[in-house]
Amino acid sequence: MQITSLQLGVDIATSLAILASAITFLINQRLKNRETKKRQLDESVRAVTVNEFQAALGTLSTLYIKQIVVQASPLHNATSRGTAKLAVMLENRPEYLDTLKLSLKNTSDNISDFFHTICAYNYQITPLLDSIEDGQKQITEFREGLAQLMQSYNHLNASHMALLDEVCTLATYCHEHPIESADQDVLRQMVLSILTDSDYRQWVDSFIPAGQEDLYWQHISQKDFGEHTNLLSQVHTNLLQHFYTEPNQMKAQVLGIAYHATSQARQHCKDFLIKMSALNYWLIRKGGSDETLEDVIERYRSPDVFAATTEIR
Repeated sequence: MQITSLQLGVDIATSLAILASAITFLINQRLKNRETKKRQLDESVRAVTVNEFQAALGTLSTLYIKQIVVQASPLHNATSRGTAKLAVMLENRPEYLDTLKLSLKNTSDNISDFFHTICAYNYQITPLLDSIEDGQKQITEFREGLAQLMQSYNHLNASHMALLDEVCTLATYCHEHPIESADQDVLRQMVLSILTDSDYRQWVDSFIPAGQEDLYWQHISQKDFGEHTNLLSQVHTNLLQHFYTEPNQMKAQVLGIAYHATSQARQHCKDFLIKMSALNYWLIRKGGSDETLEDVIERYRSPDVFAATTEIR
C-alpha cells in the first residue's frame, strides 16, 4: 500500500491534534485538581477558624450571663426600687449593704475578666475582621469598642466603688461620733477627701449651689478658693448635714449612681457579643443575601433578636 505525502500530512496533523487535546485535558485536569484541593483546604481552614471563633463566642457569652448579669442582679433589684425605698431598706436591714457592695465588686471584677478575655482573643478576632469586606474599618471599630469598654470599667472601679467606700466610712464615723464630740480635724479630712476628688463630681455636684458647679471645680483644680472660701464652707456644711441626718440616703444615692455605671459597662459587653454574633453569622452564611455586616449588626440589635437596649441578657 502506497502512502502519499498528503495522507501522511493528514495523519500527522490528526495525531498532533489528538496529542494536543490530550495534553490540554491533562493540564486542565491537573489545574482542576489543584483548585479542588485548594478549595477543600480553604474550606477546612475556614471551618477550623469558625469553630475557634464560635468557641471564643461561647466563652464570652457564658462569662457575660453567668458572671456579669447574675452578679449584678442584687444591685439591680435594689436600685430599681428608687433611692428613697433603697434608703429605707438600708435602714431596716443594715447588713444588706454588704450584699450590695459585694455585688458591685464582683460585677466590676467580672467586667474586667470579660475585657481581658477579649484581649486574649485579639489575635484571633483581628485576622477574621481583616479578611472580610471593609476589614480595616471593622478592626478600627473593634479597637474603639475595646477602648470604650476599658474606659467604662476604669470609671466604675476608680470612681464609684471608691466613692462608695468613702461614703460608708464617713457614715459610720458620723453614726459613732455625734457632731458635738467628733474630732473636727478627722471629720474635716474625711469630708474634704470626697469634696475635692473630681472623680466624684457627678455626686458632689448635688451639694453645690446651683449654677456654681464649674466655679467650685475650677477652684478645686487650682487648690485655692481665694475670695470664694465661703463656697467651699457651704458645700462642706451641706454634705456633712446630710450625713448626720440621712446617712442611708447618701449610701443609696451612690449605689444608684454606681449601678448606672455598671449598666453602661454591661451594655458595652453586650454590644461586643452582638457584634461577634453578627460576625459569626457573616462567616457561616451561604450567600444569597444583600445584607452588609453593618445591616446584620443592626438587625441583631433590634428587639426581634437580641434587644440591645431593652433586655439585659
